[in-house]
Order: sequence, then structure tokens, then C-alpha cells
Amino acid sequence: MTGYISVGQDVISLLSKFFIAVGLTFLTATVFAQEATVNLQKEVTVPVADMRLDALLTLVSKQAGIRFSVNTRKFPTSRTVHVKKGPQSLLRLLTDLREHTGIDYRVLGGHIIFVDALALILTKKNPAVVKQERVTPPARFVIIPVSPVTTKQTDAIFPALDTVKTDTGYIRPKAIAFPPVPQRYAENGNTPIAGGVKRNGPVFSLKPYAAAGIVADESFYVNPTIQAGLPFLYALGSWSTNFSFSMLRYGAGTSIRLSDSWRLHLQGTTGNMEAGYDSLGYIQKTVKVQLHKLALVGEKQIGNHWRLQLGAALNSLQTAYYTDGKPTALKMEESEALAHVKYFKPPYTISNNFSPDATRSSKLWIGFQIGIFYRLNFYKE
Repeated sequence: MTGYISVGQDVISLLSKFFIAVGLTFLTATVFAQEATVNLQKEVTVPVADMRLDALLTLVSKQAGIRFSVNTRKFPTSRTVHVKKGPQSLLRLLTDLREHTGIDYRVLGGHIIFVDALALILTKKNPAVVKQERVTPPARFVIIPVSPVTTKQTDAIFPALDTVKTDTGYIRPKAIAFPPVPQRYAENGNTPIAGGVKRNGPVFSLKPYAAAGIVADESFYVNPTIQAGLPFLYALGSWSTNFSFSMLRYGAGTSIRLSDSWRLHLQGTTGNMEAGYDSLGYIQKTVKVQLHKLALVGEKQIGNHWRLQLGAALNSLQTAYYTDGKPTALKMEESEALAHVKYFKPPYTISNNFSPDATRSSKLWIGFQIGIFYRLNFYKE
């Protein structure tokens, strides 16, 4: 009797273990089946239109519960990509990435693997061109920290080795010479729209442009000004007034780009003014002035077309005194001899060589100027 009871208990124990194993297997298969598919209609929310690729993938991975694999040699995760802002389907997001960056994808189980769009085209047309030695589903999102190789001719990013690494294996397509992803830049020529290589350092430009604006300085409160030509060399003209007297100034300038939104200008202008007076009723006396200005101006881009300028200028005023058309000394202080004459006088000076016995005088002072311009680019920089 004891032997039969022992055998029965062994059978019951084996059956229990069998059913438990079957249940665990079914549960594991169910979970794996749930994780093994990617729902491309899953809605995700992107807070901004321009994001780093690694930040975007981390955000989407948390929201959609999926994993990404990316070859950082081919697609540097530090690059900025442009996508639609706000709620959208995962399919729409991946489509935007493909259109703006050339990054395509393949769904493999519960993972999304980023590949080059050209590789997919070549594979479809000629499967023998790209042959995979072994495909192993990646277990998690892995970034390979490898510096990209750049070329001076195109500033394009080429992969040193076409390898996607995961923690469970490699996907190693045979070598293909992929062209670089086209880079697009904003109007200022330096800000990447959907990734790209940032150009640093001063940059001269030979693209023609025109700009119009209003400038104010320490001597003339209103200066409608126009600029036209090349950023490297342009002409400028200004009508200056302080509501008591006015003068037309003209000259030339040059500029150099310092960064994405800053430009430095060097401008030189000159202008003439003449005032006549008759102290005794029959003697014609005249004062002629010539104003030279050399300005160093910083320009800040505040929109697609608007520019804010602020700078300092060295001013040189040459004054000559005439009687009946001949140079004549005043024989007294200028403020006394020309007290009732309306002509341009500097608000202050750092140098003044006036002499009652001289027919000319020269005055120097350092001033400031501030202005706002609307710039029209004939060609995008």
C-alpha cells in the first residue's frame, strides 16, 4: 500500500510541474508577443520642432514603449533634427525624420532600427548589393560614441564603418559608399535647419543686398539711411538732421559675419554744409564745414529681415571761414564771431585747434549711433 501511495504522489507532483511550466511558457509568449510589435499609429507628443536626435529618441522611447537602434557613425545623435511639433502618430514622426534628414527605418520585432534611405533603395532594386551576414534583434537602445569623419570639401559626415551595434549582436552590411545627407541652412547661412555642420569663425560674403533704416547719433537725431551692395563692400547714403540744420552724408562700408546672428561693420562717410551771413550789410561772409565720420558698428539679427545696429564713431569736423569768397581769419573767438550764425557745431570735443588768426579749424570727438534696418537679401547666404 505504501508503494502505490508514493507513486501516486510522484505522478501528481510531475503533473503540477508540467502545468506550471506550460502556464509560464504561455504567459512569456503572450508578453513577448505584446512587446514584439511596434504600433506605428501610437500617438506621441513632441514639445518643440527642433531637437537633438538623442533627446527625441529618448522621449519617444518612453512614450511609445519601444526601443531604437542607431549607428552614430552614420547618424550622429548630437545633430539637431526638425520634426512636427505637438501630438502625432509614430508613423508621422518617422516620416518627417526621413524627409528632413534622409534617415529611414526598419521595424524588427519591438525595435526600430535606423538605416540609410539609399541603402533601402539599393536593397530593393538589387538585393545582392547589400547582404546582411547576421541579424539579431537588439535588446535595447544603444549609442556608439564614435566621432564622425568630416571632409573639408563638403563638410559632410561619412561613416567610418557601417555597423549597428546592440548588446546581443551586430548588423554588419557590407561596405557601400553612401552620399552625405543634404544639409539645409537658414537664411543667415549658418544655422542648420535639420542637422548639418556648423560653420564657425568670421565669414566674408559676396551676395548682394540692400537695407534701409533709421539711425540716431549724438549730433543728428534722425538719419534716414540706405545701404546697397555686397556685405563685403557696400555704398551708403544718409540725410541727417537735428531739426535746426541738415546735411547729406555719403560713403562706403564693409562688414564681416562673426557668428550666426552677429555682423561687424566698418563705415566711413563724409558730408558738407555751408552757412552765409553778412555782418555789416554789404560784406559777404561764409562758414563752410565738412564732417567726416568713421564708425565701428555691431549688427544683431533680430528676425529674417530686421537688424539692430549699435556702435561708436570718430568724428572730424573741418571748418573754414570766408569773406567775399576768400579765406579769412575771424580775429576773435569763434563763439563770439559766429554767435548768430546757424551752422553745425559739435556737442563736445576731444580736440579743437581753433585760433582767431587761422582761416580753418579742426575738431575731433567720439560719438555713438544706434539704428534699426530692414534688410533685403537678393540671394540667400
